Amino acid sequence: MIIERQLKTIVLSILTLLFPFTAGAAGDSIEIVLPARKASFTLAELKKALPTQVVAIDDPVYGRPMKFDAFALTDLFKLVDAGLAGGDEIVFQTRDGYSPTIPAAELGRHAAFLAYREHGKKGFERVPQGKALVSPSPYYVVWQEGRQLGETFPWPYQLVRIELVDFARKYDKLYPKDARADSTEMKGFKTFKTHCLRCHSVNLQGGDLGPELNVPRNVTEYWSVGTLRDFIQNATSFRARSKMPSFEKTLSTDEIAEVVAYLELMKGLKSQ
Repeated sequence: MIIERQLKTIVLSILTLLFPFTAGAAGDSIEIVLPARKASFTLAELKKALPTQVVAIDDPVYGRPMKFDAFALTDLFKLVDAGLAGGDEIVFQTRDGYSPTIPAAELGRHAAFLAYREHGKKGFERVPQGKALVSPSPYYVVWQEGRQLGETFPWPYQLVRIELVDFARKYDKLYPKDARADSTEMKGFKTFKTHCLRCHSVNLQGGDLGPELNVPRNVTEYWSVGTLRDFIQNATSFRARSKMPSFEKTLSTDEIAEVVAYLELMKGLKSQ
């Protein structure tokens, strides 16, 4: 059994070296959900309905300049509904449960695209994810301004669903109820929403890539506050090749403390 597993690992490594580019998986459908309507499209249908654009960017995921064949995200929404009424936040859903969000208003200020392959290639070159190399297919959201946008903008790949939501309604169990607008806990909630919700859930609302943080036990009930702060700051100092990114350069010590304060408050606001 051990020898068989080792052989499989060797074969997969050889295939990765021989075939670094992968085309879209068998399922290349993407679901677009708006408050009034929803629809699902295959890549072939998107190519017929929308113009393909060549997008050249300084890509933060690949860490170098890249060119992609892509559709404008605003054009994609127009296939389903003429406007973006009824919601204030866009939620991206990937195959592995990663669910980053961004205010819908940002689409009016920054150009986003749904990439389906590298320009001039059959698919995508694989990218590192934790201990593995994965293909961004079937779809990868990229921004025209590239890495200069900073880490608050999501770059989700392996995308299968995009949804426009009323954030306060869809994620009502995340809010630190009765916390003042200028409180440490409310500041922590806002930071959590931007940087943590994409992977983690609180009261079972949020991403599924990382662990749930409040039910049945809040993370501060089994981790010390000091350890939790250190882990958020640099997860790789605890776990080699951690999927959780380091926030050492992204969040200040005060911002991390505010996130922990939010989580501590939510301990008393568990959903049933």
